[in-house]
Amino acid sequence: MKFKIIMSIILVVAGCSLKKLPTSLNDNTGKQTAYESSYPFVSDIQTASWFYGVSSSRSRFADIDNTQSGIQDRILVTFNEPVTIKGNDIHLTAVDGRKSGNVNISWTYDSNLMRLSIEILDTILDSTTYELSIAQSAISDLSGNPFDGNNNGKDDGSLDKYTQIFRGPRPNAPLPDRTLPYVSLVVFDSTLSGDVYSDDSLYITFGDNDIDISTVQNGVALFSYPVINDYTANVHWAHSDTTFWGNTRAVFYLSGLTAGQSYMLLIKNSIADTAGNLLDGNNNGIVEADDNDTVFFSVARGDTEVVRYPTLTSYNRSGKIINVYFNRQMDISTLSAENIKCFDNTGAAVSVDIDALPDTTGVIVTMKDYEGTGVLYLSENIRSYEGFQFDGNRNGIGGEPGLDEVFLSF
Repeated sequence: MKFKIIMSIILVVAGCSLKKLPTSLNDNTGKQTAYESSYPFVSDIQTASWFYGVSSSRSRFADIDNTQSGIQDRILVTFNEPVTIKGNDIHLTAVDGRKSGNVNISWTYDSNLMRLSIEILDTILDSTTYELSIAQSAISDLSGNPFDGNNNGKDDGSLDKYTQIFRGPRPNAPLPDRTLPYVSLVVFDSTLSGDVYSDDSLYITFGDNDIDISTVQNGVALFSYPVINDYTANVHWAHSDTTFWGNTRAVFYLSGLTAGQSYMLLIKNSIADTAGNLLDGNNNGIVEADDNDTVFFSVARGDTEVVRYPTLTSYNRSGKIINVYFNRQMDISTLSAENIKCFDNTGAAVSVDIDALPDTTGVIVTMKDYEGTGVLYLSENIRSYEGFQFDGNRNGIGGEPGLDEVFLSF
C-alpha cells in the first residue's frame, strides 16, 4: 500500500513538470495553451440597457435599476480574445451638455466572456454627451501583445486609443467633432501647363474647414527622390485661405529646386484640426502611425522642357528574337547585358546578343541557343538619351530601386 502511494506522488510531480507555460485561453478547455501574435481589439461595445432591451440604442444610456433614483447603467466592452487590464487609462468624460469633465467609474472583467463591465458611479444626465476612451497602455492580451485600439492590425503606439461616444436620455446634446482631416487636393501654380518649376507655388487643400494652421506651417517637408535627402528648407510657408467650397487651403512657395530632379512631398500626420483630430493621410477613417500623405513630382529641366521618363511601350517575340520598344530615344550605352538579361523557364541565364534599333527607341535581344519560354529582365538603370532613368511602373518617377525594374514573359 505504501509503495502504491509513493508511486502516485511521483507520477503527479512528473506530470506537473512537463506542462507548458500557460499564456492564452483555449476556447475548448478554458486552459491557457500557447503564445500567439495577434493584437487584441474591441469586438463589441454596448450599454447594459441596450443588452437588456431597455435602451433604443447601444450607445444611449437608460435606467436599468428601478429601485434607485436617477439613471443607472453600465458600458459592456467585449474583446476578440482574453485580455489583461493593465492600468487605469480607462476614462469616461462628459464632453457636452449638462456637465463637462471626468466621470467617476469602476470596472470588472469577466475572463470567460472576455468582457469589461464599466460601472458609472456618478449620476448619468440626460441631454449630455459622454466619451469613453481606452488607452493602448490599459490593455494587452495574455501573450503581451498591445491593444489595437483602431483595429487596423498594427501597433500604432499611443494612436491606438479606442474611443466611443455615448449619450444620456434625450433631448440630445451636441456631438464632439471627431471628423478626421485629410488632404483633398495638391496642385502647383504650373500644374495646368503640365510642368513643375524650380520656383513654384504649392497649394494643399484639406477636406476640412477648421485646420489648425499652426500645425500646417511645420507639417510639410520636401525630399529628393529616390535618394532621400532632406530639402525642407526649400518649402516656405506663405499663407492660408479658403477655397470656394469653404475648405482650408495652405499655400507654400518653393525655391532652389534642381531642374530635372524628382521629389517627394511629405504632408505629415502631425497636422491637426482645431479639435485636435490628426491628419488621416490615407483617408480610411482612422488615425495611424504611418498616416503621412505623399506626393511625387519632377521639376522641369528648363523653362519649357518637361521631364520625360522613358517607359516601355510594347514588346514581341519571333523565334529567338525579342523586340523591345520604348517611348523615348535611349542611351545605347545603358542597353547592355548588365541592364537587360534573359532567363529560361527554370530561371537559368540565357546567352543573348543585344542590339539597339537605328533610331535608338528600342532594342533587339537575340537568344543564342534557346527557343523556349522564359523571362526578359529590364533594369531601372536603363536611361533615355537625356539621362532620365527607366520608369518601369509608369508612375511618373524613374529609377526607383525595386519598383521600376520590369520582367517580361515570353
